Amino acid sequence: MKIRVFTLIFLSMGLFMKGQNFVYDKDGNKKEFEAEDIDIIFETSGIQKTGTESVAILSILPTVVDVAFGLTTKALEKRVEKFTSEYTKKKSHLQASSGVVPDFKFVRKIKINTIEKNALNVQFKTFKVSGINGFVYYIAKIELAYSAAKFKSSSKNLDYVIEIKPTLLLQNGETHTLESGDIVISSVNFGNNDFTNMKHRSSIMSLPDGAVLTEVNVKIVETNPAKTRAEKILSLWNDNKENVKTIVKEFIPEEKEEDEEDKDENDNKDQDQNDDNNGDENESDGNK
Repeated sequence: MKIRVFTLIFLSMGLFMKGQNFVYDKDGNKKEFEAEDIDIIFETSGIQKTGTESVAILSILPTVVDVAFGLTTKALEKRVEKFTSEYTKKKSHLQASSGVVPDFKFVRKIKINTIEKNALNVQFKTFKVSGINGFVYYIAKIELAYSAAKFKSSSKNLDYVIEIKPTLLLQNGETHTLESGDIVISSVNFGNNDFTNMKHRSSIMSLPDGAVLTEVNVKIVETNPAKTRAEKILSLWNDNKENVKTIVKEFIPEEKEEDEEDKDENDNKDQDQNDDNNGDENESDGNK
């Protein structure tokens, strides 16, 4: 029985993987590809690690636990799964010691008939927020040639939900993973899409004094708006996050404040003293 179950699982995985080896061009034509490569390419930006002249916003840093990305597409109905695709990539920044918070590109390439082609190129740039130790990432450009999300020629654009998780190395040697918040971009056309005035940007993320960026983790969800809007993906995504937070809250105890810990310790000492006194009184009564 177990052998049959495992056989079915592997067959299903094989069919799923085979079914994912298709992309769609700007005219809605379905094309099969032999290979895929996703990469993050770091570039120099104007943001250096901070000194001590700015106000820190350390409270933005997560303090309990960092949970990896959940798969959004698992929550989608079967009828719209093929109209949605998800790309993820994590990469370390080997020039972290330079102190620069880098710009970067998220690049997806495919190989069709042995010829390598650019399918998706998303350009991320940084901006230093004035007056605080904070920065944002914003989407400067999206170049779209082939989508993995299915669409017909009547649908000339796609929606994107993007999340970035940079990892910082602090001066004390600890690491912290930041969260950008969800960046929703609607009606992205095939070809070049340039965005001005930092219209599509992340939440403000903390850059403590002396911290350097050592790693970037990116997740991109691509959807056909004719079948499922990006807002629906975002709603499911956030629902997933809340479930994770609930699990963390239930099974990982919150850290007590120092004052509460001192109070608990004093209460325990008083209780121990009372127990000792009671023990002495009982012993004296027994000797009488």
